[in-house]
Amino acid sequence: MAKIQFEQDEYLTMAMFEDKTRTKTMQGMRECLQFIKEDQELTEIVKSTIRKMKSITDEEFKAIDLAPYKQEEGES
Repeated sequence: MAKIQFEQDEYLTMAMFEDKTRTKTMQGMRECLQFIKEDQELTEIVKSTIRKMKSITDEEFKAIDLAPYKQEEGES
């Protein structure tokens, strides 16, 4: 099976919603979809991130270093 490749925007999305587990992180992303449905591009990024996250294991998710993608409080 091919290794899942995440795009820059998908890493940023995972960093924004990062939780204790892969499942909880995906749950947070799913919950935000109702609030961003007007933004088609953002919705597609979140959905593609969820699709790819479903294809990796919890161990693979834990191994992803999201620190470089996290924004400081107040940064935009």
